[in-house]
Amino acid sequence: PYPPPQPPHPHPPQPPPQEEVVLVQQLVVVVQQLEEQQQGGGA
Repeated sequence: PYPPPQPPHPHPPQPPPQEEVVLVQQLVVVVQQLEEQQQGGGA
């Protein structure tokens, strides 16, 4: 008799490296600052 097929074990999603997280946070801050400057600056 053949061995029973093993059920696929789902691997948990790996968290992104801290460096990427910091870069994303910095990007969000820069975008917010740009939006504030555009809203506050009246030509």
